[in-house]
Amino acid sequence: MSEVKGVDHIGIAVKDLESSIKKFEKVLGAELVARIEGELVGEKMTAAYLKLGDQVIVLDASNDPDGFINRFIAKRGEGINHLGLEVKDLKAFAQTAKDEGLQVVYEVEVNPYRKEMVLHPKAFCGILLQVIEWSPEAGETFEERIQNMIAWSENR
Repeated sequence: MSEVKGVDHIGIAVKDLESSIKKFEKVLGAELVARIEGELVGEKMTAAYLKLGDQVIVLDASNDPDGFINRFIAKRGEGINHLGLEVKDLKAFAQTAKDEGLQVVYEVEVNPYRKEMVLHPKAFCGILLQVIEWSPEAGETFEERIQNMIAWSENR
């Protein structure tokens, strides 16, 4: 099994990204670090990365009416969608999860800096777990990692 380094972020599914960002900034004092548009497992989406104290909150909004984020919102409403965990070795974690019979939704290399997998909520106490391995080149801090991901996406 791979060592879990800690919580990477908390993911929140939202309908209106702009008003949600403003609410987090105004009410909670969160700082918007980056907004990244991209595609994940076939869904076009926008993620707003917010710093809240020493923690990271990611607001996820779908650009696809039939995408998994909008299906989640239609079924459960806006709110906490997933818990992002950082692991040292994703391959080892994935093997342990599979050995335990846990249902894997997907495994993917998002970019050269980040690999991830998602475990189905039925597999783990009702929690959708997004498990992430950051490469050493991604940087040590949240801000470095985000800036490297932005630079990579702009240069593709």
